[in-house]
Amino acid sequence: MATLNPSLKRALLALFFVCVAQGAAAYKPASTASKAQKSTAKANNDTATAGAEAMPVERDFDTIRGFQSYDPATDKWSAIEDFDTVDILADTTAQRADRYIYHSFWAYDAVTRRWHKVDIRDYGYKLGQLAATEATQAATSEEKPEEEPSGFWKNWAWGLRAGGGPTFYDNRIGHFKITAVDGRFFLQTAQQEKDQKSNVIHWFGKGYAPSSDPLNSNTGAFNAKQSKNAQVNEVKSSKKVVFKGQGWNLPITLFTHYTLFKRLRLGAGFALEINHLKELTPQEEASNLGVFKVQTDHEWFYNMAWFGLLGFKVIHAPYQDVLVDLQVGRNYNLGADLRILAERENYLYDGWLFGAGVAYERKLNNYFRFLSRLAGDWKMHDDTPTNVQGTDALIILNQLAVHLELGLHVTLGKDTAKDENAAERAVDEDAASAPDSAADGQNKLKEAGRMLLRKAKD
Repeated sequence: MATLNPSLKRALLALFFVCVAQGAAAYKPASTASKAQKSTAKANNDTATAGAEAMPVERDFDTIRGFQSYDPATDKWSAIEDFDTVDILADTTAQRADRYIYHSFWAYDAVTRRWHKVDIRDYGYKLGQLAATEATQAATSEEKPEEEPSGFWKNWAWGLRAGGGPTFYDNRIGHFKITAVDGRFFLQTAQQEKDQKSNVIHWFGKGYAPSSDPLNSNTGAFNAKQSKNAQVNEVKSSKKVVFKGQGWNLPITLFTHYTLFKRLRLGAGFALEINHLKELTPQEEASNLGVFKVQTDHEWFYNMAWFGLLGFKVIHAPYQDVLVDLQVGRNYNLGADLRILAERENYLYDGWLFGAGVAYERKLNNYFRFLSRLAGDWKMHDDTPTNVQGTDALIILNQLAVHLELGLHVTLGKDTAKDENAAERAVDEDAASAPDSAADGQNKLKEAGRMLLRKAKD
């Protein structure tokens, strides 16, 4: 009968014990260990140098407490936290008087089905939490528990945002005679035409200027003696004449708001808008008037607005929000001179402001949030000259502005909201990776066995 080489025989026996141990450790055994269990633990410790020399040693007791292994001091196979000879130290500064027999041994995790190299010589853990040292206890006793911020202050915020975008102009003139003389535009009602009077248009940097009849050969803009080659065009119609054009807007907005029920937002704000416009083009039957050129010193003009706002968070999370908002208020045209801002009620005209937007907010810390907002607003003004009010004549100015804004807002109270779903996501990720970890453990055991066989043959 053929006999096996003694070294090969020992290697095959060790591999057999490794396979047996993998199945036996999946459940908690009885208090007294069998010979096979003792041999399995011993075989795994013997293979530490052969198959897992590079494997790190796990010393976190809360991590390894549920692992199973053989306790040589009590001759039992059980969970590490159930070792009879293991004291769970309450102070990391304490030193054990007995010999350290729990240094660098093997334990099995039945959840992930993996073997781990562990060390429980000097741990200072209570069940479920770190035990504090004397220094830590002293520092903790001096610290006062952090008070929760007042919900009122945490929900109240101030912010500043700025941006830019295009503005589309739609100016509508009704029941006026419009006369263009060498690029200047004059307005006349039927009564003004009889009275040899008119108004000169100065959109948007200045108000209308009273003037005489533009076609008066002595006093008007078309003076036969001085402007023999002057170009004159007229439009007489009871229908509305429309001038359209495109410019740019640069709004700067200061706002405040309060959040109710974590999603509903109420607030108010003030906006200063810088506008730029170069020309407007008459439409359809008025196209023969030619392009209205804005005076060079009127190309830049300013609006200011006061508004109330209503917002709702359609997506709400501790670190980010997506919300929609509505704004309603009054808009004022300050003209081309920003100094009017300091003068009470010294504006050219006022009108309604309606706005809507979609905003994204990202938490930077417990007080500040970054925001970006894509919005549009519609401004409507009655700019009829005061000296013709009460007649059928009417001038309505419409501005549709679109802008992208960036900014910050700060809460008056500390916002300590945390991602409540982070722990749940972490558990899901661990569960998803568990099968891969188990397969990895089995592969390592097989590799250790193959190494033993190769050494035995050598």
